[in-house]
Amino acid sequence: MKGYGMHPIDWNIALLMLPLGGLSIALFAKTLGNSRVRDGLDFLAGIGGIVLPLVLLGPLYVVIKEKPWYPFVGQQPDLLGIQLSFDGLFWLLSLLGLIGSFLSWLYTRSTALKGPVFTALLCLQTFGLIATAASADLFNLFVCFEILGIASYVLVALAGKGRAFLASFSYMMVSSASMLFFLLGVFGLYKVTGRLSYSGISQVLAGGISAESVWMVRLSVICIVGATAVRIAVLPVYGWLPEAHASAPHGVSAVLSGVLIKVPLFALGRFLFTLQQDVPFLAPDVQRLTQILGTAGTFTSLVATVLSLCQRDAKLILAYSSISHIGYIVAAWSLASPLGFVVAYLHAFSHAMAKGILFLTVGTVSDRLGERNVDKARGGLSQGWFLFGAFLVGVLSLAALPPLGGWVSKGAVAELYKGGWQYTILFISSWGTMAAMLRLSQLFWHPFSGKSFFPSFLKKPFPALSSLEPVFPSSSGGASISGGKSASGEVSQDADASQGNGKQRLPRGTLFSITLYGLLCIASGVFAHPWISLVTSLLSPTPAAHEKGITIPQPSGSAFITIVAGALLFGLSRTRRGGQLLQLIRNRPQSFEGLVGAFSVAIGALAALLLIP
Repeated sequence: MKGYGMHPIDWNIALLMLPLGGLSIALFAKTLGNSRVRDGLDFLAGIGGIVLPLVLLGPLYVVIKEKPWYPFVGQQPDLLGIQLSFDGLFWLLSLLGLIGSFLSWLYTRSTALKGPVFTALLCLQTFGLIATAASADLFNLFVCFEILGIASYVLVALAGKGRAFLASFSYMMVSSASMLFFLLGVFGLYKVTGRLSYSGISQVLAGGISAESVWMVRLSVICIVGATAVRIAVLPVYGWLPEAHASAPHGVSAVLSGVLIKVPLFALGRFLFTLQQDVPFLAPDVQRLTQILGTAGTFTSLVATVLSLCQRDAKLILAYSSISHIGYIVAAWSLASPLGFVVAYLHAFSHAMAKGILFLTVGTVSDRLGERNVDKARGGLSQGWFLFGAFLVGVLSLAALPPLGGWVSKGAVAELYKGGWQYTILFISSWGTMAAMLRLSQLFWHPFSGKSFFPSFLKKPFPALSSLEPVFPSSSGGASISGGKSASGEVSQDADASQGNGKQRLPRGTLFSITLYGLLCIASGVFAHPWISLVTSLLSPTPAAHEKGITIPQPSGSAFITIVAGALLFGLSRTRRGGQLLQLIRNRPQSFEGLVGAFSVAIGALAALLLIP
């Protein structure tokens, strides 16, 4: 690109290399004994590895709009080289990943977790996200998935709790087992085609192969899809996610739920849709696979929202809600069309912003109250109206109420299926989302005695903020926060230095990160037209690719129905019989063996549905 002094490919490679530079600086800082120098280098690592790549996306947008690039690393031939894809999807996924990483880093700098170790791991994860977005080569994609996994396992364990260690271990074992199947799929396709790049594989397959090889190709694709489905967390292979996301530090939870479970879906889409377009005999198979995933995603949205409503742990409610919303994203993605791909990304982005603000606000409030059990924790308003306002922004966006980003993207997903059975399930799922968010809002209620909420709440006016009683009285007369303990009573590494007795000022990192998440939630709804235009131009640059435009929903009775139905579901959940039913679902048998069994069933079902006529 003229005027910038760099070759267009150099801008893309710089985006990949900067997080590795930040990783190197952070690791070097870890070896130093001087705390001032160490802290300075740690800050420099975050700026260079996370902030600069985010800034670089500005000029890189101009580069990609002029001409997408699909180079082979080192200018090697197709047979040997690793192919990368610097296109609109790469830019959008990088934007999603870098926003999440930056706000996580900003938030964590106000907690006990800040330091070179966290910065190094976050830079490694950021590199994995960007590299995954750029991958157009199966083995390179496998390596990137492994990098993402390794960084995530350790980041979850950084919470320093026994629950987090167990969740990290389960996540690692299930993910590693699934990636063996991914590697088998890569081996099968390489054995048949002798290529690893998407374009090379498609070229060989389109040229014609033997009947025996066709079966090998189909089985290989099934292994790749099944393994990636574990990373995406759709039914029935979602079991690893809730504990991992709930046990992680709050800033890490925001990235895991907002970004990490979505990027693999779009990376898989790049591979499958290349096969669908370029290999005629595989097009029906890819269509069946995406339809199966779409059906799984639709039911995931409903089942996960029920499980979310059953939880008592505030972060588990959010974790199951993430599974529910990945169901919406998969449902749109599964249409295997430019329009579906655009809508899937729009909802992925709006959900990431809403879930980010919720994990940070709920995590901050629960740490300060010393309790994450939503049936016990009360008095979140004592920590100030800013946190409550930010919480409302996230809730309203998740519940798809105007004028926030979730209202636009969730409405667009529903519009894709209007008139079909999927629309009904997705609409009912939104009721459960509203009910779960009302359950989560109990963190902010005024402390009261008695089990019934509605009578005690309506009998007396809501107290002024200054009159709120401490939730956990201490000997000094303030509110004891138990050192930032979680629901399990273990000390949280997210506790910030400002925590003490009563209401405290928010640290700047916490304040800025939550504010930026909130502004992005609002902007993606208020400025929906230019935002949709930007995403569409990058994912579907040719007008012929569009079957129809994306209609921005207008305020209607459906939003009112969602609010009323959600409130009724929440009220029923607080009755004696409702509570018994929720407890029965919550206490269902869960085990590591069940996670492995679910993956085996998923692979077997995919094979049977695709291979049996």
